Amino acid sequence: MTISALLFSLAVCAAAAADLRFRRIPNWLNVAILVVGLAFRVGVDGLAGLGVGLGAAALGLAILLPTFQAGWIGAGDVKLLAATGPWLGFAGVLFTALFGLAGGTIIAAVMTIIGGPTLRREVVMNLKAAVLGHCLPTAPQRAKHQLVPLAVPLGAAAMGVLFYLGSLHGRRNRSQGWRR
Repeated sequence: MTISALLFSLAVCAAAAADLRFRRIPNWLNVAILVVGLAFRVGVDGLAGLGVGLGAAALGLAILLPTFQAGWIGAGDVKLLAATGPWLGFAGVLFTALFGLAGGTIIAAVMTIIGGPTLRREVVMNLKAAVLGHCLPTAPQRAKHQLVPLAVPLGAAAMGVLFYLGSLHGRRNRSQGWRR
């Protein structure tokens, strides 16, 4: 494992740990992941890497922003996915979002199952109303302990994508078709 891969892994683990404990990801941590990722991308790819890093960050932001606007996830989760963009590239951030959201869905289902009959009843009624009304489910206010710590599956997905794509330092990701 390269130092850059270790640094990235530690940072997303710190974000996941903060989200798990406090149900918040500190802005300073997301900004640090983003800035160091952009510096890394410039170091690997030169100034062209800055454009790729910013574009991948914008893609991460665009993917999760609608779910934040609907009130389904927190802003820190959106910022975390955007911050992984420079590290993982376009395809990497897309796969991180897909696998992270799938993992978040599993966590939400488990939390609903073990959350007791009142929570289960609320979730079922919300989903029924959405299906019958042909609309999206609403996101009611919940106690902190009932919020899904989405940074956990997002971080796990980001690290999985990182290791699938290979070492960050000195390599292009496999989706680009070549390596240095």
